Amino acid sequence: MKAAVTKVIGAVSQKSAISAIEGILLKSFGNTLFLAGYDLEIGITATIEAKVLREGDVIFPAKLLLEMLVKMDGNEVSFDLDSKYLCTINSGNAEFKIMGIAADEFPDLPSLSIDNYFSLSQGELRDMINQTFFAIALTEQRPVHTGSKFDIKNGYFNLISVDGFRLAHCRRKIEDIGEKSFVVPRKTLNELMKIISEDYDEKVSINLSKKHIIFEIGNYTVISRLLEGEFLDYEKAIPKTSTTNVRINRRIFIECFERVSIVTEEKLINPVKLFFSDNKVSIECATNVGRISETLPASIEGPDVEIGFNNRYLLEALKNCKNDEVIICLNRAENPVKIIPPDSDDYTFLVLPMRLNKYEH
Repeated sequence: MKAAVTKVIGAVSQKSAISAIEGILLKSFGNTLFLAGYDLEIGITATIEAKVLREGDVIFPAKLLLEMLVKMDGNEVSFDLDSKYLCTINSGNAEFKIMGIAADEFPDLPSLSIDNYFSLSQGELRDMINQTFFAIALTEQRPVHTGSKFDIKNGYFNLISVDGFRLAHCRRKIEDIGEKSFVVPRKTLNELMKIISEDYDEKVSINLSKKHIIFEIGNYTVISRLLEGEFLDYEKAIPKTSTTNVRINRRIFIECFERVSIVTEEKLINPVKLFFSDNKVSIECATNVGRISETLPASIEGPDVEIGFNNRYLLEALKNCKNDEVIICLNRAENPVKIIPPDSDDYTFLVLPMRLNKYEH
């Protein structure tokens, strides 16, 4: 039960004028215990086996329930609910008496028809969310960008995140299920990642409507509203050509930028200068903390390029690649830089450069 509560609590409101949505709905019937959390934006439900002597339902304070389950030392937990919603909970040598709330105060979860129903590999979806989550916008300047776009068409599943400074795009070949396009909020994806497995043979079933989506994963469901608005046209945003292409060892590049991070300042954005020339990448960064310079080997085709980056943005893009090497595709110093694997189009990262001041040249 503790595992189910740990997942369901992700959809419980932290603070609300509606006390019912700060709790978890418990409903017993047959040989099943049903649990639900719902903050009016996202809902998570679970069903677990239980020995039900008398059917009943109640809303229980979520944080209190989880804390009790963590601290209890018994192998089993029993609940006894009276007509006034006083619940007696026993486990091992401990007994709690906690007041609950009437179940009919719990808001209704969205229900969807099954006319837009399809499935995806759990492992595939998990990998794709992992590789794009970091680029989801944190601010609500454009609310639609506070989620990731699912764009399914022509037998491909595309997952795209963008925050105004970088873009992450993953693409996988799947069974042709027609065209579908929708945007799932960041919080929903975060909670979904706590439930879906790494198994490529296990499926997550998806039920879609105009405003809501339901993910079904084993005995769990994740229900969420969808984000509305015009998402960035990612296909137009990704450059089709480049004048300079740099092939470099990803691990060595990451280690270099981690060393650069030592002299960067969290509260200030300090551009890191990169100069691509003569099969070498020269990296420099100067801040109030200190200065670092380093040169790395690379295979470079095309004219020399000098360009500046936010260290963290480039580092996060590199860390979310999976290949031993990456191709860095450059045009002019003010154009977005594309990072791709050498031999596939499974993922693409765009990072906007930073303007270098004269004294940095």
